[in-house]
Amino acid sequence: MPAARRTYLFYRDVDFVPYLVSLAAVGGLTWAALPYAWVRGSVAVALAFLAALFWRKHGARLEPRSVGLLLRGLGRYPWSLALRLLDGWAISAQLALGFAVALGVEAGVRHVAGPDSLWLTPFPALWCFAVVFGALTAYRTVVLLAHLRKARHVRQVLEGSSWARELKGLSTWAHLVHAWVTGELATLAFFLPSLLFWQLTEPTCVRELVLLALGAGAILASARGLDTRAEVPASRSLRVAVALVVPSGKAAEREGGLTHGADHASRFGFTLFHGHHHDAVPCALVGGPGVGLLEAFDNGLLYLPYLGSATVSLLAFGAYAVIDMLFHQYVPGVFPYTRAVLSFQVHHVAHHFFSLRPVSVNARYGFDVGAGYRPDNAVTRWFLETAKAHEPVPVDVSDRFLRLTLAEPMVVTPEEVARIDAHARGAVA
Repeated sequence: MPAARRTYLFYRDVDFVPYLVSLAAVGGLTWAALPYAWVRGSVAVALAFLAALFWRKHGARLEPRSVGLLLRGLGRYPWSLALRLLDGWAISAQLALGFAVALGVEAGVRHVAGPDSLWLTPFPALWCFAVVFGALTAYRTVVLLAHLRKARHVRQVLEGSSWARELKGLSTWAHLVHAWVTGELATLAFFLPSLLFWQLTEPTCVRELVLLALGAGAILASARGLDTRAEVPASRSLRVAVALVVPSGKAAEREGGLTHGADHASRFGFTLFHGHHHDAVPCALVGGPGVGLLEAFDNGLLYLPYLGSATVSLLAFGAYAVIDMLFHQYVPGVFPYTRAVLSFQVHHVAHHFFSLRPVSVNARYGFDVGAGYRPDNAVTRWFLETAKAHEPVPVDVSDRFLRLTLAEPMVVTPEEVARIDAHARGAVA
């Protein structure tokens, strides 16, 4: 990053107002997308908990400049979203074309079979969402209980790291519940655009069937010649799942690094969109989707899952969410343990212990190595030694982890890093 730029990795007391705006936005969007009093009430309580915890951890101070930051950033956001959609115009066009085909088939069935046809029965997309969200909540709750049971161990591990100063003033249980709530709300926020879209368009069974066929065809096509990273000592099913749902191409890695870098180069991007993810303790609870609250909503808009099959979108997200949780387990000795982090060489651990690099969002990190990231550093050595003290770690796995053997270094130019400014989510300093 250019030396003149500031990097944002922490919340401060002056971020309280922008933080509240981000929570209010999530609350308002949830209110519009889910017309159930108990859901709205639960989300309101969760958001109030986050607000109270922010005040307890960081304090609160009104800064007049924050108002200008919000006005400028929110004013630029629609334009930046449009630019990012245009950047991925090929995928957007394919999804839009598939949706148009499904609408055409639906119209044909309506004309031939009449409005009372079984094919035109409303598809229960909301119930499908509830099943997937419920399953992810159950898994995240199991992870929470495992961490609460070993709360003393969790604190001892984190107190031996750069997270020690962030633990002060709150109990370990409060920190862990904070992480659980953050992960739950981010998961919900990702699907808010889809839930709103399904309300407006009222999907039918025939439309879902057409989109399901198109989505399954796309998955089968992409599965040909899958790179399952056979050299990684993990189960084949996990390798295949990672290869299917975690983007690992060089283009995706480069763009992911640039976009994630933008989240830390802009106060607006960090405080409103991304920062929630870094404010919670670094464990699996904050994974899936592994982003901040409004950032999850932004991704749910940008990736256009609502134009495809609800079934495919929900199942793919469910698989990704579990993998992302495994990839965010940075407290060794607690379920779901660090095997996936070490086996897939997830150096994202360094980023969650307050290092800007690596910013890549998958386990390749060629973008970061090309930009000067050194895999064998103080954080990765500390993490590896802590993991060895509490879990069985094969010698070859530890050696590969520190050497980051899966990375394929890229050439990263200053001009490419400068693109962060153009692609940030309405970024203002």
